[in-house]
Amino acid sequence: MFWDKWIPKKYLVKSTVCGLEVVFTDSGSRVFYSALKKEKNKLETVETGEVDSISSLPAKIKKDKLPLILNITGKGVIVKKTTYNSEQELNTTEFIQQNLPAINPDEFYIQILKQNNSTCFISVIRRAQLNDLVKEITQNKFEIADIIIGPAGVISITGIIAGYNYVHAGENRIELLNGAVETISGNNSDPNEQADIEVDGLKITPKQTLAFSAAFGYLTSQNIYVSGAKELIKYRSDHSEKIKIRLALYFFVIIAFTCCLINFLFFSAYFSSNNKLQSELDVYQGKYEQINELLTGYEKKKGLIEQTGLLENNSLSKYSDRIASTIPGEVVLTELNLNPQLIDMSGEDSLMNFVKNTIILRGNCHKSLIINEWVNVLKTQNFIKDVNLEKFAFSNEGNQPNFEIKIMTE
Repeated sequence: MFWDKWIPKKYLVKSTVCGLEVVFTDSGSRVFYSALKKEKNKLETVETGEVDSISSLPAKIKKDKLPLILNITGKGVIVKKTTYNSEQELNTTEFIQQNLPAINPDEFYIQILKQNNSTCFISVIRRAQLNDLVKEITQNKFEIADIIIGPAGVISITGIIAGYNYVHAGENRIELLNGAVETISGNNSDPNEQADIEVDGLKITPKQTLAFSAAFGYLTSQNIYVSGAKELIKYRSDHSEKIKIRLALYFFVIIAFTCCLINFLFFSAYFSSNNKLQSELDVYQGKYEQINELLTGYEKKKGLIEQTGLLENNSLSKYSDRIASTIPGEVVLTELNLNPQLIDMSGEDSLMNFVKNTIILRGNCHKSLIINEWVNVLKTQNFIKDVNLEKFAFSNEGNQPNFEIKIMTE
């Protein structure tokens, strides 16, 4: 994957793993297991023990989905020590044929476990024998993270047993020289006399040495072997790919969660701001409607006032005074209307209209001659354009005006 280089190596291994030493015997197999946990660069033994078969492993290993690192020893496993000149030489067909000329690569799995002193151990096992074991493991739904062939797998812990001259590893005696595995031979000593390995508070019993070394090599990301058998290498690579895919899923889930969180925060802020704005708009909407109502009323009243002529620059008040000065003594003036209202005879509901530059005079007088003379006097006024006697009655019933004069001004 293109993003592999971005993943720190410490995230490419699980923090808890189970190492197995599967010992093939004449009567079947024996399994020693050691579950290790790495936390803050400190190792802790979770569980150890031995069982008769893979199916008898503790249910906790399957429940916790601990990857298994196998170390295959016992009957059918051949180990040979030799030297090499370069890393490139190890995985060549010529190197295998030179050291194991009688071995057919098509029938055997071959691993080369290398050391820093230019020595290595060639481990061999029949394909059918290992395939049957792998089939049993997969049927029990365990995940294989790696497979190591032979007791030379103890190479992964040479750094922590460098102070020992020899250690016991199950049925094998491992002799050390200058911090490297010198020889591997059968363990003929009394099991009660075999000493435990103690390192930084960890106690490793001889029966658990190879199981511990398998788990330790995984947790410390050691690659102690090379092999031309793709079937062996694929377990390690497949396990690594699963972890990378899982990390990618976690990464995208975190990205999706972060996007949702950011979206939620923005939405909450927007929603709060929108609610506040909506509340203000509702308030302003009510005020806007009130203002519109006031403006509408103002426009109506303004039109009404304009129609009365009160806003125009005229002299109605002065005209009224001059008219009043001409009123005869026999006339009782009851009404003087300036710009009188025009009565709408259509019956429709509409605004009031007024007749501009018009004055209506109403009053009481029992002599028509006096009214006629007054009309003539009004006609002589220079501000009056026209005067008409609209109505005259000789009797005023109920003290109602008996005459009406209409004056048109300039």
